[in-house]
Amino acid sequence: MTRLDRQDLFLLISSNLVTEELRNLRNYVAGDILAEGFVEKANAHEIFKQLEKENKLKLGDLSLLADILKKIGRHDYAKKAEQVAADEQEGASTSRKSKVTKDAKHTLLKKSKGC
Repeated sequence: MTRLDRQDLFLLISSNLVTEELRNLRNYVAGDILAEGFVEKANAHEIFKQLEKENKLKLGDLSLLADILKKIGRHDYAKKAEQVAADEQEGASTSRKSKVTKDAKHTLLKKSKGC
């Protein structure tokens, strides 16, 4: 199975929501989560990008998106959002470990050179 990244997920969802689901998405996020004026005219992809821009969809945490998708009856996409978030967390963890390893190697190299 090919891993989705968040942008692919946003496009997949936005291209497959039916009119009623988009209306429900707009109704759910309008006001409390995003400005009503923006939401009224936005498509699903624009809504997701705005949530990301406002830091409501953080790297490794798409729980808000998953909750919204469940509320509009798209449990299939909620599950995909949870998987993308898990993949992002795994990638971030691997990246941190790699940085620590590089830093440790750099420190050892400096010590061996007598710096």
